[in-house]
Amino acid sequence: MTLLIGLACLAVAGLEMVMAFVVGPREREALRREMKSTYEERLRKLEAAQRKDEIFETEQETRLHTLEDDLGGLRLRVVRVERDLQARVGGLRQDLQLATGRVTALEADRDRINGLQRRLAQAFQAVDGVVADLLQHTLDQLDRAATETLGERAPEVQTVRGAVAGGTSDLQGALVKIFEQCISRHDLEQRFKVSMGGTRPQVLYYLSGRNPRWLRQHFGDALESLRSDMDSPGEEPAEDDVAALRSLLLAVNATTEGFAQIGPLVIVRTPETLLCGVLTLAECRDFDTAALAGDPAAAAVRLRTLPEHRFFDLTRWPPRFPVEEQPGDPSSIC
Repeated sequence: MTLLIGLACLAVAGLEMVMAFVVGPREREALRREMKSTYEERLRKLEAAQRKDEIFETEQETRLHTLEDDLGGLRLRVVRVERDLQARVGGLRQDLQLATGRVTALEADRDRINGLQRRLAQAFQAVDGVVADLLQHTLDQLDRAATETLGERAPEVQTVRGAVAGGTSDLQGALVKIFEQCISRHDLEQRFKVSMGGTRPQVLYYLSGRNPRWLRQHFGDALESLRSDMDSPGEEPAEDDVAALRSLLLAVNATTEGFAQIGPLVIVRTPETLLCGVLTLAECRDFDTAALAGDPAAAAVRLRTLPEHRFFDLTRWPPRFPVEEQPGDPSSIC
């Protein structure tokens, strides 16, 4: 700006020198005034422009200071954010290390538990094998005892087979209870009892306390009296053991397909019939209780081969009794 003013002064001085030789005093005075006015106008414009430049520079400096302050604040915030992130990353790293340690420990525990489960499964298999062998050994001994009981020289402790089977688990539960009450009323004790699975669950028994010859005679007489009741029902109350047998017959009849055996006595329920039979000692030896208990139809065919005086078709017998005597409620059992 100073350089421009100096150049303007030189231009005015040079112009005055030219006018001193070219024009006269009046023209020179008028021209001087005009030039002075123009010079002053331009000088004012230059000064105004200089002031604007100074104001602009001041504003720019102010903005620059403001930007520097803002930049400083941003830098401080960035530093704080970096510190916060570093602290968080450090915490996350520690958490990750702890989680990794826990996962490693869990994997080790899982491997140990899997090993324990394998050893436990092997132990269970071994125990199952021992129990199965022991059960089979016990059953074999009891079968030999039952066979000896049916022989000519009966042992001191006589053993007979028994079994009960029903169509459903609930009905079988009631049937088992009534069956065990019946054998108790006939002075029979349970030497051994084993539940067998399958589509038709069954329970096998080995019983002692009564001679099989006495049981054959007793059950034959009781069933003969029941067969006679179908034509002329008796009015005298039955004895406890006969009443228990009646309850067992009604309980088996309440099943769709059922089976019960007490030594020489066999009771079979098919969808159409209720059959009973009394076996001889030789027939008891040949009667496969475990197989026929789960197959009432085959057991019914086997009973139909018996002679008439030891085969009893009681299909028409249960309806002669009142409904309240049916075995749904154990309290109704005599």
